[in-house]
Amino acid sequence: MANGSKYPFAQLDIFIISLSIHREQSVPAGVEIPVTAEIKIAEPGFPHLQVNMKLLTPPDKPIRFSIEAVGQFDYIGNQKGYDKELNQEFVKEKALHILWTYLAQLVKLITSQMGMNPLTLRVPLEFGLGEEIRESKS
Repeated sequence: MANGSKYPFAQLDIFIISLSIHREQSVPAGVEIPVTAEIKIAEPGFPHLQVNMKLLTPPDKPIRFSIEAVGQFDYIGNQKGYDKELNQEFVKEKALHILWTYLAQLVKLITSQMGMNPLTLRVPLEFGLGEEIRESKS
């Protein structure tokens, strides 16, 4: 592999493409807000790989948000085409954690500016990829 890494990918860009936050008048100190993640893996054309992650909160919480990021990665090395198994493994082991870090820091920053304790999102031990949507350019 090009740089000794297990995954032959280079991170190109991370974009925040949507953000919506609603805060109730009163937010209890130490409130815990569960978050679900929607994940989409796209193969827009070799050597590019795109991963979208959207974080959502339940509608009945005192703080509600929807925030979506797009991570763009490129294969590096000697690959000649997509490797679905490698893509899946890279996304699960690396890309989702990269995106999670950006989104969690943004949520923490925004909530700290709202006159409340910053909301810290717990990193999932494992991202469930059973329901992700895949798109391939045909």
